[in-house]
Amino acid sequence: MSVSEYRSRSTCLALFLAAATAVAVAASSALAQNDGLPAATGGKPKAVIVDPEFDFGTVWVGKDIILRHSFVLKNEGDADLRILATKTSCGCTAVGDHPDVLKPGESCNIPFEMESWRLVGPEGGRFAKSAAVVTNDREHSHAEVLLTGYGRFHVQFPAAVHFGALREDSAVEKIESIINNTEQPMVLTLRDAPAAGEGPFTFELIQKEPGRAYELKVVTTPPLGEGRVAAEVLIETNVLQQPELRIPVFGTVPQRLEVRPPFLMFNERRLTVPVSLTNNGARPVKVTSVVSDDPSLTVEVQDDDPGRRYTINVTFPRNYVSARGERRLVISTDDAAVPRIEIPIRPPTQSHRKHPAEDLVGQPAPPFEFTTQDGITVNNQMLYSHDAVVLTFWAADCPYSKKALPRLEKVREAYADRNVRFINVTQTMRRRYTDDQVKTVADALGMRAELVMDQDNRLGPRFKADSFPTVIVLGRSGDVERVSVGNTASLEQDIGGRLKELTDPD
Repeated sequence: MSVSEYRSRSTCLALFLAAATAVAVAASSALAQNDGLPAATGGKPKAVIVDPEFDFGTVWVGKDIILRHSFVLKNEGDADLRILATKTSCGCTAVGDHPDVLKPGESCNIPFEMESWRLVGPEGGRFAKSAAVVTNDREHSHAEVLLTGYGRFHVQFPAAVHFGALREDSAVEKIESIINNTEQPMVLTLRDAPAAGEGPFTFELIQKEPGRAYELKVVTTPPLGEGRVAAEVLIETNVLQQPELRIPVFGTVPQRLEVRPPFLMFNERRLTVPVSLTNNGARPVKVTSVVSDDPSLTVEVQDDDPGRRYTINVTFPRNYVSARGERRLVISTDDAAVPRIEIPIRPPTQSHRKHPAEDLVGQPAPPFEFTTQDGITVNNQMLYSHDAVVLTFWAADCPYSKKALPRLEKVREAYADRNVRFINVTQTMRRRYTDDQVKTVADALGMRAELVMDQDNRLGPRFKADSFPTVIVLGRSGDVERVSVGNTASLEQDIGGRLKELTDPD
């Protein structure tokens, strides 16, 4: 089977033929009825959590602070209650020892521990983490608990300083606040800060309120090289609980003469393909000619903004066939450093169906905001406090989602101790499931990632997720780092490989 054939058979389209619906519904119903739980004998156990929600209130969070709470589980039935498993929503929560069986009338403590520093970003905020105790109580197999609170670091500081897109000659300034939340007067000191001209940024600490508040001033130092510019500022504090602050700083300098797309490919449904040339430099650049070495193509140049931006429309003939291999589009300019830009034109034999989501790679993530089943709000700003966030758009009645998600779960487990979040976003394909039905499917697949219910399909279209599963890797920069669509053969390598690069940059 070719790669293109495999791709076409490894995804679920958002809409299927109606003839397939009855089969999918029957399969989903069977899954819901057969949850794999052993039946109780000689009566019925009944699992009851006494006070299933606990609010820590406002608490300090930090590397050495572990939050602990025990829930009481009672068996109010007339048969043995077996504790089969405990499930948490993230790697920051662990479950302690507990008995495996409760006789009728017995109770026990189910202890939970949470690594506080992983619950909130450096600015602090509310947190909510859910967990479930799975038992052989078939009427209520998942006894859910919820741990909430408001976390505060002793020193509140920015998760990152993000400059966004920069020009090579940019001298841009950003100012971020650092606040002391303790009663002890705070003293901050820059450590190993580069001297002016030694790096892409200069750093300065400015005391705004003695002992209480500082500002971190970051200024870019031109000329900046093309691509991602990044640094980390290290600040020492006299606050015992938080002796140092590490703040990543980054921006992106696009190519001075930026061409999109980087190559052309024949598409019978879109015969005219626009190519944009953007001048991100300070000096105007003129396009002097555009030609193709394939005489069957028609080329038209639009001067959108003289010296700054051009659109080149390339029109393919219907039923296009290249006479020989790869062709080229050649753009000539009056720029002394870049007088010629070549864009490959790939023959139809090399084409495959490209998913729209793949166009997002390298671009800022579209604006989004949603709430997980744990009650946590997730949005673009959250990205800056994580090395990576993995969003998986899936559907409970998509067979390829059901094959891919257990594979992604293994990737999640491999990065459970890293600063990476995995969030599965439920979409509707052929039929709408209830939240409980979705959770049943998720549990059957062994999913432990955070879960979002978006069965009105509001989020998927923002990320151009037209097939399921669509996996989007978002980086600390706020950009889309990787997209994988379908249950592809290289799924673990594609996602795990990019996560390794993002979490181990060296």
